[in-house]
Amino acid sequence: MRHRVPLTATAVFLLLSAIVLAQSGGGYDLSWWTVDGGGGTVSGGGYALSGTAGQPDAGPALTGSGYALYSGFWPGGGAASPTCPNPLTGVSISGPSSGNTEQTLTFTASPDPADATTPITYTWSTDGLVSGQGTATATYRWNTAGTKTVQVTASNCGGSANASHSIEITSAAEHKIYLPFTVRN
Repeated sequence: MRHRVPLTATAVFLLLSAIVLAQSGGGYDLSWWTVDGGGGTVSGGGYALSGTAGQPDAGPALTGSGYALYSGFWPGGGAASPTCPNPLTGVSISGPSSGNTEQTLTFTASPDPADATTPITYTWSTDGLVSGQGTATATYRWNTAGTKTVQVTASNCGGSANASHSIEITSAAEHKIYLPFTVRN
């Protein structure tokens, strides 16, 4: 029992000494600082840290052993906007200018400039028919005659452009089939 008390006392003493030594630090100041306005460039210990004007900085630098630590943070700034190297400036539609009812017709959108930044999305429309959404090509088939207008909107990171194309749809000729006529007595 006599050996346990000095051993326990020694362990407690060493533990408390380690805690006190850790808290006092070896040349570092671990004080709390309030956040206030700041920014600019700070340097010390062979290192420099550039802040942003108005960026909050916390107190003076923490220094020791040839290093300096300056604090600060971004208070929820917005994300950087992506750039659009080749914005879309226009779009055109190529396709037939006439056709017949019940005939499938194909239309193609071409962006301007041709090397516009991708992705480019396409939205097509015409007289209640839907086809080719999201792609550069659309196919349509009308069942009534008349002048029809095909429209497309193309969009990329730089903006949108619209185009329209008119097509005249005529009724397909009726095909009459005559069967042989025979009369028997």
